[in-house]
Amino acid sequence: MSANDILMEEKLNLFMNRTEGFKDSLQAAIENKVRFNLNLDTLRSYDPELCDYIIKNPSKGISLFEKKLNQMKSELDDKLNLKAGMKTLGGFPVKS
Repeated sequence: MSANDILMEEKLNLFMNRTEGFKDSLQAAIENKVRFNLNLDTLRSYDPELCDYIIKNPSKGISLFEKKLNQMKSELDDKLNLKAGMKTLGGFPVKS
């Protein structure tokens, strides 16, 4: 992974953690099993360099999104399972 790839991954993490409504949209998609859409205009307004990187390197961009989305899904699963009284580790139920 190049230094630029690492920088873009950090920028993507910030975008996904800071963008208003992003986690809510992801949670709704997970709970309702509906498609999750990303608006490139929203991404471009947040960080034009990151948007250009994803457009010019779609396979790398998709891989970065996939990695972060899986991490966020695991965290959301853990929270949902805790609310339901289940213990989880990395999104998977564990015995008490």
